[in-house]
Amino acid sequence: SEITPQIIKGQPLAKELEKQEKLFPKMATRSLGAAEKSGSLESTLFFLARFYEQEVEGRLKSLSTWIEVGLLLIIGLVVLTLAVSILLPIYQITGEISKV
Repeated sequence: SEITPQIIKGQPLAKELEKQEKLFPKMATRSLGAAEKSGSLESTLFFLARFYEQEVEGRLKSLSTWIEVGLLLIIGLVVLTLAVSILLPIYQITGEISKV
């Protein structure tokens, strides 16, 4: 990793993580920067871990809800298609019988 050698050389963790903008949110890097200066890095890391774990759980719950809704719609369409494919020929046959 690009970060590890820089940390070993003594660069601040937050400064190195800021360079990886796509991987680490600004809130996390800023919190880590303040924690490094105040000496509370361990508690801040635990706080960030809990925070992002809850965020991921919330997003996964939302995603699973949307997937459930999508699957119910698909199942409903399949059942509707089956019902129409069964009932339509029956109505056609009874319509022809009533004409005779």
